[in-house]
Amino acid sequence: MAKPKYEYRKLILWGMMGAGKTTAARFLSSKLGIAMIDLDEYLSERSGHTIQGLFSHLGEAGFRDREHLAFRDVLAQPRPLILAPGGGTPCFERNNQLIRHHDMTIYLRCRIETLVNRLKNELNSRPLLASHSEDLHQKISQLLSERTCWYEQARFIVDADDPDADDRLLSLATAFFTT
Repeated sequence: MAKPKYEYRKLILWGMMGAGKTTAARFLSSKLGIAMIDLDEYLSERSGHTIQGLFSHLGEAGFRDREHLAFRDVLAQPRPLILAPGGGTPCFERNNQLIRHHDMTIYLRCRIETLVNRLKNELNSRPLLASHSEDLHQKISQLLSERTCWYEQARFIVDADDPDADDRLLSLATAFFTT
């Protein structure tokens, strides 16, 4: 007998790099007992290369192709999951088409100042920021401006800077996975 659809649900956390998607996914996973996947870690493990290495070797377009295939594979897994994709993943229509009908997306919105503070010591592991140490605030502002229209297509928006963000995320995730 086929399993009910809710058993295969995916909760997907959108947002800029540094917004706390992986941290939030781990938190929700530990509270709900539902597996989580960081898409960048999944892609790195499957390819045997770091994200920086994939960007360097394939270029951004080649990386996005690999990312799309990994995203598709993860969404096809017959189990519930909490997913933390890369910041650019939702900014491509082909990725959005994969999730439209049965998954829940939450945009973790973060202030630019918070993102700059979180990312300033991670530039070497962030291919789109690696050469922007002098103009980090400007680069993050630019990326956020380009991506916000995609992020805001999420079903819910949670302000990650809000002290109650974890409670709101847990409430949304609990309702999603139990109804």
